[in-house]
Amino acid sequence: MSNATESHDVVNAKPLPLSHQILFWLMACIPVIVLVAFFLKFTVNAPSSDDFDAILGFLNRYFPENRWNAFFSLTELHNEHRIILTRLLAWLNAILFGKVSFTGLTVIANSSLLLLTGVLIRLGRKEGLRDFWLIPVLSLILVCQDSSNMLIAMFGLQNLIVHAFAAVSFLTWNRSRLWSAVFGTLAVCTSSCGLLVFPILAAYEIYSTITSEKKAIVSGFRQAVTTNAAFPLSLCVCVWGLYFWGYHSPPHHPSLLTGFKIPHRFAQYIVLLMGTPLSQFGHPMTHVIGVSFLCLMCAVLWKSDWRKHSTLICLIFFELGTMFIIASARCGFGSGHPYNTRYRIIALTLWACTYLLAGDLLRQRLTSARFLTVGIWLASLAIVFNLLTARYSIPGFQKLSQSMSEQLSPQQANLRTIEGSEHFYEVAIESQSKGLFHWQYLRQSDPTPQ
Repeated sequence: MSNATESHDVVNAKPLPLSHQILFWLMACIPVIVLVAFFLKFTVNAPSSDDFDAILGFLNRYFPENRWNAFFSLTELHNEHRIILTRLLAWLNAILFGKVSFTGLTVIANSSLLLLTGVLIRLGRKEGLRDFWLIPVLSLILVCQDSSNMLIAMFGLQNLIVHAFAAVSFLTWNRSRLWSAVFGTLAVCTSSCGLLVFPILAAYEIYSTITSEKKAIVSGFRQAVTTNAAFPLSLCVCVWGLYFWGYHSPPHHPSLLTGFKIPHRFAQYIVLLMGTPLSQFGHPMTHVIGVSFLCLMCAVLWKSDWRKHSTLICLIFFELGTMFIIASARCGFGSGHPYNTRYRIIALTLWACTYLLAGDLLRQRLTSARFLTVGIWLASLAIVFNLLTARYSIPGFQKLSQSMSEQLSPQQANLRTIEGSEHFYEVAIESQSKGLFHWQYLRQSDPTPQ
């Protein structure tokens, strides 16, 4: 979607002095260097958690005799998701290389953060936000947010890529409906939250028709449904129909409507999810940050031009919808942590989108010199946030990395200790026998654990 500003709104900033250029590139490199350093230090080429069922368990049913039949079973449900992309990548991995590289899958998953960052930076530049004003976007998205998303292939492929695909779908909607439909469908094939993409596009077209034509709500809605909104609505019906064909609700997962039955807990979870980027400082601070950001986001949305910032607005509503779904589902799990850092990317994307909208509002009210000064201060704060988050995340990364490494250790006496699950033990033994993944300690003199 187009977020281009009018020519008289663009700041004709002069080139930055050399000292400022050096400072800018140093700041821009810090989030990337920290992220790559964490990845290289802590990544282990081993499965963990849902990797056993979603990847190895799926491949075990078809390899080596019926490997091509696996292609026609990619749409099988995994809990409430159809993780077609995850299984397709694992299947191609096994077909091409004979075994699964979990490191390669995590590289693909985390690379989607670069795509999401690129989309947000492009939107920011179109709004006249340049140089230091774009550093916070890098610092927010390319932050060492969660060890499970970075180190566990299944979590990264499901929790990260869907946001990048949704952002690209919204960005390309007014330029190429075909590519937008492709990326929207890919989002659906990644996680069930991708189902929100086409309804949001349809809602945008209806809103755009009503506001641009200055029609009454009912007549504008009727016109939009038969014209501009017809295509996204058709896509929505087709994709949703195919997705829920043969769908059955997983017995061990709560209904997504659970949260509406427990409104007070649902509201608490929304606040906590909003504050997860600073959750390392404890629950009271997370509540304060969550409420503060909700108020700020509502104020910025109230002041912003929704048609001008259509991509950012659509992405915000996508993230909000995803957050509502997760919060409602988490209510059904009862006690325990009301939020999970695996979902921190939702709040971080909301923070980045709101920041870009607020930046455009400030740009219209500040002189170029003052705007640059504010940008430098915000960039500095964003770098501090990125480094502090990385520092507080180290214990979690070390713990998970060590746990995954011990699975590959010859000293590991019993494979049944993996995640404490007998089922994972059986999946791992079968994968070993088929060569899909090699466990080092199973190649010792006594290959059968007692």
